[in-house]
Order: sequence, then structure tokens, then C-alpha cells
Amino acid sequence: MKKTKLTRSLLAACSIVALSAVMYGCAHDGGDDDRADTGMETPMPVAVDLSGIAADAMVEAGTADIAAGMSADIGEITFSCAAGGDDCSVTVDANGNAMATGGTVTAANSAAYTLRKEEEETERLAAVAAATKEAKTKLDAITAEGAQTTDAGLGGAGVTFGTADGNYDYTIERDRMATTVKVTAHGATDAADDVFEPSEMDVGYGNSMHTLTHDEDTDGNVVTEIAFISTDIKTPRAVDFAKWQNAAGATPQALDVMADDGAAPAGDEVADALDVGNGLNATDDAQAAILKLVMAAQFAAPGTGSSSVVHTFLPAVADADPDTPGAQPRAAAMVTGTYNGSMGTYICAGTANCTATVDDKGAVTAMTDGWVFVPAEDVKTYQPDYDYLSWGFWLKKTTDSEGVTEYNEVETFAMATGMADTAGNVTGMASYSGGATGVYVHNVLSSGGGTVESRTAGHFTADASLMAYFGQPDSPNDNIPPSKLNSVTGTINNFTLSGGEAQDWSVALQSTADINFAGTNDVTGTANGGGTAGTFAADFYGEAAMVPGAVTGEFNANFSNGSVAGAFGATKDD
Repeated sequence: MKKTKLTRSLLAACSIVALSAVMYGCAHDGGDDDRADTGMETPMPVAVDLSGIAADAMVEAGTADIAAGMSADIGEITFSCAAGGDDCSVTVDANGNAMATGGTVTAANSAAYTLRKEEEETERLAAVAAATKEAKTKLDAITAEGAQTTDAGLGGAGVTFGTADGNYDYTIERDRMATTVKVTAHGATDAADDVFEPSEMDVGYGNSMHTLTHDEDTDGNVVTEIAFISTDIKTPRAVDFAKWQNAAGATPQALDVMADDGAAPAGDEVADALDVGNGLNATDDAQAAILKLVMAAQFAAPGTGSSSVVHTFLPAVADADPDTPGAQPRAAAMVTGTYNGSMGTYICAGTANCTATVDDKGAVTAMTDGWVFVPAEDVKTYQPDYDYLSWGFWLKKTTDSEGVTEYNEVETFAMATGMADTAGNVTGMASYSGGATGVYVHNVLSSGGGTVESRTAGHFTADASLMAYFGQPDSPNDNIPPSKLNSVTGTINNFTLSGGEAQDWSVALQSTADINFAGTNDVTGTANGGGTAGTFAADFYGEAAMVPGAVTGEFNANFSNGSVAGAFGATKDD
């Protein structure tokens, strides 16, 4: 059957519906071109009124001959021929138009239509009941997370975040194109321990979802873990090649002057160069970090059939021995390429041959210590953002062999990378803005508002804003009201739910104890969404005795029609 748009008004058969002219013929006006009168009158078809047929009725093309007083179905429409009159013939075309000849024909939704709608409603109610039951298990997990006194974090199971085997770590890197997040088993030593697939997120406030589905057990249960991570990591910025810094603040691309020994670029000029080979005498990890930055077409493997290829390049011969027949001066081998994304030239600057070993994918896996790199003039290197915030949630759920899902655990987490805990006496005040994410349960209430008729669940993103009032500054122009000293207020609002449910949720944060950064950087308080009060906890980051530059935290809150557990990250407003 085909669902089509129904015609809902009476039509003038010959002037509007071509079907009637083809099947039944039409009366003529007696013009010069009329054929001779046969003496037989062709019945004129009449459009059947379908205005009472449901818009979602399934209609199919067809013809039915119906005796007076009887009915017949075409698709999900029942056509009835009036009793006491002529028999009827009904034709439905592919567009859902119905034409009839003979007696009077009426149309109504068929019994098949009514049965289908009843079955669909039964299925809908069953789906609502299943979703409500599933969401209730998520609500229980949210409640359990809010009651924790020790944060379990990414990986859960009561394990303190980032300190023991059994949970997960994550790393975040951002280049000019995208941000990549990797979630690994705690203590992972190689890529085989990347239990979640790496994920790229959009630039800006990025959100990255990672899924790990375990093998089905003997009872048909499948456990799934989901990690959702947000970050405010910034786009790398261009800096001079020699001023590029690593995460420790060192400048490993600082240049040295090459001696005029014939190993310099064309013309034997003295040049500033990076001694790549010298760094290769460091630890294995340091070597791997350096080799990862080396790229050159001449170092690439000539194919994929070999596990590794060694390329050999010759050093310079500055002064040939005149007593040696055939001896000629020779310039050092030079290879155009990039180092850490910056264009330049690799030069075999020593007195021995230089080699570069590459794997079957063309990645450099080893180099001898004679190589130096001369960057192109005024070339820039892109400086990564090492100081950033990240926050998110982890959950575990089990789906049984019947497709029923139960949420086992929910954990939220937040952290700052590259930032020190704020400590010491801090004065003044500051506002902070950022983002939040987490999990939710949304309730559909009865008309009176007292009963939960159904529940849905999913994850959310939201905006976070906080205002921190620290100690009283010395300047009277910056005076803070005594009632606000050493306190934090804030709001989590503008919730966007993954299921698209309509809501007007907003969470008010209020610290319940004085901020005291003598030995700690944390703040605790209440999170009020209009229902039963929840809690929040936050940590501030920045230079000692200075107004903190960032804050991260976790919260749980209840509304009149739902509950959330989430985490946030925010930086100081300019």
C-alpha cells in the first residue's frame, strides 16, 4: 500500500479529472465535430467526498464494484454503496483521488486502519514505558553520583580519578585543523591500550563522545561505556621557530651557529641550525618525540612492502687531497623538509655518513646524530595551548538479550591541564565564563503536576558563569560588601538536551563556606534548580596569591521536572 495525499472535495468530473474522460466518456455540446449520437447515455463519474478520511490512512490504487447496500475496502478506506439505489463502481487513482459511478458512494476509515492505529498506540505506550523504566535507572545513577564523598571520575567503580589501575586517562591535542581526544587505560604504555577510539571534535568549545562496547556475555548482556569530554583548548598560535616552547616552558628549537666547515648550506655560509642529532642521544621517549616532528619526501619509504628502509646521505668534503687521484670537494647532502611543521633543510653536517630509517608508512623511526635542521628565513612554528580546562562525564550501561537497558553508573569529572592550584591570600573579585555538560533525566508530569507520567534521559550541554569574591583588597575603590567576602555564586543555564525536550532549567550555585586558599583551592556549596537542593564543588587555578585565572567543578541539581549531574569549566573574564 502507498500513503498518498487524499482529495477532500467534490470535483467536476469531466472538467477536472482526466480519469473520467478516459474511462467513462463525457457528454458533448453538439458542435460540428461531434460524432453521431448513439442513443446511449454514458454515466458521469462523481468524485467521492474523502474529507472525513484520516490524513495518515494508507491508500492504494484500485477499482471495486459494490452492490447496493454493500461495502468494499480499497487500501485503508471503506467505500459504501447506498441501499435502495443502483450498484456502484469506485476507482481510486495513484494520487488518492476516488471517482464513482452508479449509486451514492460514501467513504470512511476502514477497520484495518483502526486496528493499525491501535497497534501503533500500543507500541508507543510500550516504548514510553520502556524509556521511563530505563530513565529511572539513570536517575538512580545520578542520585548515587551526587551522594559520593570521594570522586570516582572517568572509569568509576569507586576508583579515585587518575590514581589507580581500573580507570581511564585522557589526553587532548589541538592543531590548526581539529582537536583530538584520546581515552586510554590508566597506566597505558602503547596504542594497544587505547580502549576507546580517538575522536576529533570541532574547534572552539569542543565536545567529544567516545564509546566502548564490550563483548556479549553468556547471558546475552552487552556492557557499553561512554565518555563525553569537553574542553576549551585554544588554536595553536604562530611563533618564531627558535622561540617555540614545550609543555615545560623550555625552548628546544633554539638555534646554534654552524661552523664554516663546508657543512653549511649553499656557499658554505655560516648558518643558524637546530642540532637534531644531538637530541637523539637522549632517552627513548625524547628520541620518539623528536622523530615524530621530522618529515621529508626523501626520507619516505619507496613502497609499503618492507617493514623499514634505511636511507644514506653523504657529508661534506671541504678540501680534497691533491695527491689523491680523482678526489673532489663535495657539499654536504641537503634534504628539504619540515621540522615540527616548519619548512627548512636537513643537512648531513658531520664527517660520517648520515642515515634516516623509515617504516612502511614513511614515518621516520631512527636518525644518526650528524643531522642538523636549518629553518627557512622568518619561518614560524605553531605553539600549542598547554594550559586548558576539560570536563565531562562517564557512564556505564547494560543492555540485555531482550534489548532492555539499565544504567549502572554515572560519574562526572573536571580538571585543569598545565595550571597550578591557587594558594595563598587572594584578594579582589572576578567573574568567570565557560561551559558545562552532563547527563539528565527529564520528567513529563501529569496535568496537575503531581505525578510523573513518563521519563526521558540523555546528555546535555549548557553555559556556566560564576562570580568569586575573595578577600578584601587594600584599595577602597575595590571594596567588596562584607556579606559577599570569601564566597562564590554562579549559574548553569541555557541547557540543550540531546533529546530536544523543552525545558527552562537553570541552576543557582552558592558556596556554603568561606573561600580559604591556605593549603587548598576548593569550594563547596549548594546547587539549586527549584527541586530538592543539590550540591556543587569547584577548584580554582592560577598563580599563587593572585586572582585565579580559571575554575572547574562538578554539580548535581533537581528541577520540578528533572534531574542532572554535570561538570563545568570556566576562565576569568577580561
